[in-house]
Amino acid sequence: MKVLIVAKTRMNKDRVCVGGLAWEKYLPKKGEVKSVRLIDTNESIAELFRLEFEIGDVLIVKGVKKIKVTPPHVEDYEVHQTEFSASMDNPIKFIEQHMPSKHGGKEVLFRGMTRTTQEGALYISKRTGVPDFSTMFWRPNQQLSLKTIKGTKRYVYGDAKTKAMFTLAYVGLPEPVESIPANTLVRVSLARWWRPDSQPDMEKRCYVQLSGWIQRNKGG
Repeated sequence: MKVLIVAKTRMNKDRVCVGGLAWEKYLPKKGEVKSVRLIDTNESIAELFRLEFEIGDVLIVKGVKKIKVTPPHVEDYEVHQTEFSASMDNPIKFIEQHMPSKHGGKEVLFRGMTRTTQEGALYISKRTGVPDFSTMFWRPNQQLSLKTIKGTKRYVYGDAKTKAMFTLAYVGLPEPVESIPANTLVRVSLARWWRPDSQPDMEKRCYVQLSGWIQRNKGG
């Protein structure tokens, strides 16, 4: 299958995950493109993911295997072989044609199922509802500003005077920028189910994170 790279993100133990849009046919039609999360299966592929391939590149991916997953993380595939195909001139046009973005605030993220912690982090849980996907494209209607909060780089939506203020951890490999203008096409995803070891009775959550942003020719 062919895969347009839309994000490169960090995983545990220095592993790399590549977010993409995948299709089988030469010229895909509406409904034939799906969101995928490519998981590296060996160190050589991980190094290629980290250094060689960029957002906006199209890969030919072979030997992929669907990973048995727990919803909402239904996009995971193991990758055994990849090769560069081309760079897409206008990935935004392709994305909007096959997987249109949502524009607005947190109400448009993950079918409106997100909630906000006291610290401002967005999450979903079984209590709030679990969407049938864990990756999507978003055009925020306000600027996102980079801040370091408790040692984690996070993008902040809104400000102290905005009741809708919330934060997203940045997990992309490219260096973050100080601000992402409103209406920029960004990719957001749900982290794996998690709860603090110190709170074993707490309901597990999937936190919303920002994987990257897409530009006309090259994205971050």
